[in-house]
Amino acid sequence: MTGREEQRLPPIIPRRMLRALRVGATALGITAAAHQQLAAQNAAPASGATVSGTVRDSVANQPLAQAIVQLVSARDPALFSRTANADSSGHFSIGAVPDGQYKLGFFHPMLDSLGIEAPLRDVFVDQSRAVRADLGIPSPATLRRAFCGRPNTARTATDSGAAVVGFVRDGRTLNPAGNASVSAQWSELTLSGRGVERRMPRHVVKATPEGWFVLCDVPSNGPIEFRAAWQGDSTDRLEMTMPKSLFMRRDLYVGPSRPYVRAAANTDSVQRAERERRASESAVPGLRLTGVVLTAEGGLPVAGAEIKLVDGLEVRANARGEWVLPNVPVGTRMLETRAVGYYPTRRAVDVVEGRAPIRVELATLKSVLDTVKIRATRDADRHKSGFEDRRRQGYGKFVTTADIERRKPFVLSDMLKMQPSVQLERGTDGSQTITIRGPIGDRCIADFYLDGMFVGNLAAEDLDNYFTPQSIRGMEIYAGAAVPGQFNRGLGGTACGVIAVWSK
Repeated sequence: MTGREEQRLPPIIPRRMLRALRVGATALGITAAAHQQLAAQNAAPASGATVSGTVRDSVANQPLAQAIVQLVSARDPALFSRTANADSSGHFSIGAVPDGQYKLGFFHPMLDSLGIEAPLRDVFVDQSRAVRADLGIPSPATLRRAFCGRPNTARTATDSGAAVVGFVRDGRTLNPAGNASVSAQWSELTLSGRGVERRMPRHVVKATPEGWFVLCDVPSNGPIEFRAAWQGDSTDRLEMTMPKSLFMRRDLYVGPSRPYVRAAANTDSVQRAERERRASESAVPGLRLTGVVLTAEGGLPVAGAEIKLVDGLEVRANARGEWVLPNVPVGTRMLETRAVGYYPTRRAVDVVEGRAPIRVELATLKSVLDTVKIRATRDADRHKSGFEDRRRQGYGKFVTTADIERRKPFVLSDMLKMQPSVQLERGTDGSQTITIRGPIGDRCIADFYLDGMFVGNLAAEDLDNYFTPQSIRGMEIYAGAAVPGQFNRGLGGTACGVIAVWSK
């Protein structure tokens, strides 16, 4: 969140959602806007104690800079009130405090963003002795319990008690999107005697009239797809994972849907250019999105890096690593960055007026992994798959570890998108069905084999959750009559197409 966005956040606190933490500005009897007036009315005495401490953001696990800290008399705020601003390290100090009992609290836009009030702390000053009193945003565990209650019996295999909280806002005005719909969806795979069984749990909640929402009982690991919709506007389908704290604060900005659709990669270049030109002309006007791509080690520019919106326009970084995406629809969008020799990244970005340039850092394999020494005396093909024998025969299409290392896909299904006979078709539920072109030009859903075992049909999300690109040693793609005997289930299966995946 940028400083400009924080300043424009409205002070909305849904107290009914957080009764356990219900103390703060009301109990202080003073607002941030009035603290200077009260301070002037209550001139500090010549002597007294010093009350100091640190304000921390327990969610981000870092100091909360520029918090407004207030100390007021517990008996009557009109008798004594002092205000101090925390510095960049979160430290504050209030001097010349007379003996007595006080309430200590703080204000910060992050509290409004979370939709909570800061807990107050009782402070006792006796004989002018200095008092140390630290403050902070409640811990992720406390916030999860306050918003969602204690976890009940798991409703799905991946329920973890994790929570996501934030505001839905109009990407054009930054005003709250009251009563917006927010959904979270993920894939669950269960391996049984019948193969891999797939479920797609989905949680949907309605934001408050102020735009505040909370999603409870989302999985603690693996990719989760979020989406917000409001009055015909929406975000992209946002792929994110939960932090280790099992608590995520994320505001979502909705904007007009993007009508722009890229032409298929195998389309004639002239036709593709014409189709993209017409689509761009009909697209909803948007904003310029700018940024820079640097190396994670050393901060050097990555010239020629490819930057694109998922399913949208793409550009390349210049010699300084700088890039510009024109006419990007407002709202929260998915941005993907990749370059030869680096791990690709995919992140959600907020396309709003005044957005600061985006800094993307790419890491190499060498910077991520320590040196690995392997000693092996057995056959490298532990599954006895016959992969190399079939590759030499040349009946199908093959993806090797060398192909994966060269392409460096973000997820495994990206490798399938590069195969001319394979297509990923997104359904109404958001999942992507993997189809293969049959012997007479028709398309059908591919059968999957994992390490030689038939597992039925897998969506792209299933494949990406089950494997990472670095965990497989090869893939085989067959269509029609080219399907080998060991992958042909006869009359009980489909002869249209097969994808066989082999793990390391």
